[in-house]
Amino acid sequence: MAKPNLQIACDYNDLPSALADLKNVGDAVDIIEAGTILLLQGGQEVVKSFRALYPDKIIVADTKCADAGGTVAKNCADAGADWMTCICSATIPTMKQQLKKSVRSKLSCTGIGPLNKHNNGWMLVFLRQYITRVGMLYWQEKLGGKKTWIKSKN
Repeated sequence: MAKPNLQIACDYNDLPSALADLKNVGDAVDIIEAGTILLLQGGQEVVKSFRALYPDKIIVADTKCADAGGTVAKNCADAGADWMTCICSATIPTMKQQLKKSVRSKLSCTGIGPLNKHNNGWMLVFLRQYITRVGMLYWQEKLGGKKTWIKSKN
């Protein structure tokens, strides 16, 4: 059985606070998440700072993208993120554009989720309701038959 990954979620209001805590635990974690509020406050500089400090760690940009998936995916990849998130209420075209741009830029889609070398072409979709097998098949079909891991938030 593979060792589980340890993740830190940097859900801060400012980059200096996030960096202060990250420097204390960054060497011990496998995945570093740039929280939504932190990204809104600091933009791409957040991901760039995390990447500069930890070039070999998985960096997640928790963008909760709802629109312009391709543009957001490209921006995240350019900043150095491995994964990004797309909110479950985003439109199917937004999710597909995020996936398309992610594949080209080596970015993974999570929540929708992971972006590049670490996800091997998988998309992770977090939903806010319980999911059935029928629901899972629906999402896989809508997202173009991609390998999709669907997880309920409940």
